Amino acid sequence: MDFGLAKREAGEITMTTDGRILEAIEMHWLIDVRNRVLEASTDKKAARALHDGDGNPRAALIDRARFLRDCWGERPITAEDLTEAASQHAAQEVATEIDAEVDEVSRAMRAVVGGALVPASLGLDDKTLHHKFVYYGLRHLESVTHYNPWSEATSRASRVLSNMTDAPFTLYGTEFASAESFLQSMRLRPGSVSPSRADVAGMPAADAQSAGRSARKAEKVEQDMDDPVWLWGQEDEGPLERRSPAFREVMTEALIAKVRSHDFVAQALSACAPLPVVHYVRRRGRYRINASSHLPSCLPDVLVALGSDLPTLTDEEIGYWLRPSSADVQLA
Repeated sequence: MDFGLAKREAGEITMTTDGRILEAIEMHWLIDVRNRVLEASTDKKAARALHDGDGNPRAALIDRARFLRDCWGERPITAEDLTEAASQHAAQEVATEIDAEVDEVSRAMRAVVGGALVPASLGLDDKTLHHKFVYYGLRHLESVTHYNPWSEATSRASRVLSNMTDAPFTLYGTEFASAESFLQSMRLRPGSVSPSRADVAGMPAADAQSAGRSARKAEKVEQDMDDPVWLWGQEDEGPLERRSPAFREVMTEALIAKVRSHDFVAQALSACAPLPVVHYVRRRGRYRINASSHLPSCLPDVLVALGSDLPTLTDEEIGYWLRPSSADVQLA
């Protein structure tokens, strides 16, 4: 990443004792995530709301942090504090994960940002360390700069908005156990048996995911597609690529049905409404922003479609939904 260019685009960055290690976290969000939000035709209104007229995000970040501090009294109140806290948190998490000293991880990250190699004692290449650092830094800033609809996200609201949440709904005359069950059922061609599309639709999210992935392995070769899907309501039109606009439109319908069917999902979405969506995950030890996810493009469309139908929440309720909490929290 060209930190000089990022700095010119986003405005001056006040350095702290951690130096450029803080730039790594802040610049990743300001430039990489901002660009993903704005250029991927996702929630442009929400993303721009986080910047002042000159494109500088600091004032909006501070306002957001102060609001959340008032909700539950735990967040820093300046952009510098947010960045420093995220960096310290990331260094601690990475150190715990790889059984190293926090200061050693911090020094290594400064070296990477400065163009040097990671010390061999850490047993990581520079890319892996940077990905781990950014992942943990972003997790610390969840609910302040963005929300992440993932089953392992830090806030209640983000986890509820994951496809994996048990939130049944009915669409196209079929009952789906979750948004994930809806998605995975479309990987099975019409007429499939053992399981059928309806079978997968009714499966818990994890089981549906397994069935859908198995179907994909067979169909991607036969259909000569990366990820063929047969859309509900359009089965006769044959398979389409999962990344197609038509797929996103159908998934948006499913997410609208999910929100309309459950008050707790509507409340979670309302709490996240002012924030842009950034979907990043950790899978099999890999940390990445999920660029193929439909959620950053579909959820803003869900917000537009539902509009005033979403509940108006009090500050206390917003604090409840956005407060970081354990993954086993009761959602309903």
